[in-house]
Amino acid sequence: IQGSPSELKASIANMVYEIEHPRINEALLLLKNIPEVAGATPFGKRLHVLTKETMQDSSLIKKTLKEKGLDAFVRNIPPSLEDVFIYLFEKRNSKSHLL
Repeated sequence: IQGSPSELKASIANMVYEIEHPRINEALLLLKNIPEVAGATPFGKRLHVLTKETMQDSSLIKKTLKEKGLDAFVRNIPPSLEDVFIYLFEKRNSKSHLL
């Protein structure tokens, strides 16, 4: 994987969502079970959710949380370098499980 920090961030633009809810640990467990979610990581009192390219918007995230009583604030955010690292790590791990 090569590129400047800006290029790396651009490679996963529109794939990172931020979740705000008081029960962030419960949200984390729910979202990790969604096949279109590549990873979810706590960032302070918020949760960053990295999605696969197949997820078009946040509607599935919102629906999953709402079905379990978590009416969370969800928004698309620009990725941080940490988000990029986590995405690349998860992508590499998912490929190694296929070998």
